[in-house]
Amino acid sequence: MNKLFILIYLVTLSTALSACNNSSTDTEVYHEKLANPSSSSSKSNTIPPTHSEEIQDNTVIDLKKVEKVIQKDFPESQLLSIKSDNYYGKSAIRVTSRIGATRKEIIYNSTLDKKLDNYNHYDKHYDENKKINLINIISLNEAIDIGAKAINHEFNIDEWKLTFEDDEQAIVWEIEDKDFEVQLNAQTGEVYDIDS
Repeated sequence: MNKLFILIYLVTLSTALSACNNSSTDTEVYHEKLANPSSSSSKSNTIPPTHSEEIQDNTVIDLKKVEKVIQKDFPESQLLSIKSDNYYGKSAIRVTSRIGATRKEIIYNSTLDKKLDNYNHYDKHYDENKKINLINIISLNEAIDIGAKAINHEFNIDEWKLTFEDDEQAIVWEIEDKDFEVQLNAQTGEVYDIDS
């Protein structure tokens, strides 16, 4: 009787330990599906994104392509921001817009060819005036050149953002590298702020 009890106990313990090991695999597969929805359910060592990971190919952004994506994916909405992002270790672009009190965010791959994720949020404190347009916006490369001249230093950009800034009441480029953050008017190129 005791041998039977011990055998049942060992089988139960073995099954429980096996289930614990499978839960980490399920998490890995879940993260892989988020990062690459079209992939099969193969194992992956995908790590969730962190703010400090370096973003690759982040100085290339075609504003005309952004405009086409916005017209397609954000019809009748107000554009709030476009920024570099790190999506599970890969360079990405996050576009945020609003329709009324609903804030919509879509994360695209760095070439804006593929949607990686999307979110909708209710924002009861939204401001109708906080919107941007892409008319007469200087390119990101121009903003980087202006930023480099302003800090008198080569600018190795880590992150960028195009958004409406309350303090300046203007659309601004925010560009930063590991040493500096520069904020400048996205239409005139006037430098507003430099942080080091």
